[in-house]
Amino acid sequence: MANKYCYLFTEGNANMRELLGGKGANLAEMTNIGLPVPQGFTISTEACTQYYEDGRRINDAIQAEIAAIKQSINDINADITAIEADVKAQVEAINKSISDLDAELAAEVKKVTDGYTAAISTAKTEITAAYTTAIATARYVFPVPAGPTAKIKSLSK
Repeated sequence: MANKYCYLFTEGNANMRELLGGKGANLAEMTNIGLPVPQGFTISTEACTQYYEDGRRINDAIQAEIAAIKQSINDINADITAIEADVKAQVEAINKSISDLDAELAAEVKKVTDGYTAAISTAKTEITAAYTTAIATARYVFPVPAGPTAKIKSLSK
C-alpha cells in the first residue's frame, strides 16, 4: 500500500506529532477540540523525506494526493456554504414570523386598549416586624376610560 502524505486537520491528532510535525499535530488537535480552525491539511514528514529522496522534487503521487485533498477541502467548503445559506434562509423566515406575530399582537392590544389610558396608583403600607418598621410601596395599573368625562376613583382600605 502506498504511503499517505496528506492529512486533513480532522484526520490528525496530538499523538501524530512525528508524522504531522508539531504545527500539523497542534492544528489537528485544535480542530478536534472544536476551536475555530479553517479547513486545511498537513503534508506529512514522510512527504518531506520522500521529497529529498526524489532529488528535491515533489513526485507525482504526492502531487496527486495534494490535488485530491484540495478538492476535498473545496467540497467541504461548498457544503458549508450551502448549509450557511439554508440556515440564513431559516433565520430570515423565523424573523419574519416573529415580526408578523409582533404586528398581530400590537393590533390586538390596540383593539383591547383603544379608548383607554393607564392610571398608576401608589399604595403605602406600614409593616411592623419585631424591631423593624418598613414601608412597602406597591404600584397598580388600572385601565380607565380616556377623555374629559373620565373619573379616577381613589382606592383605599
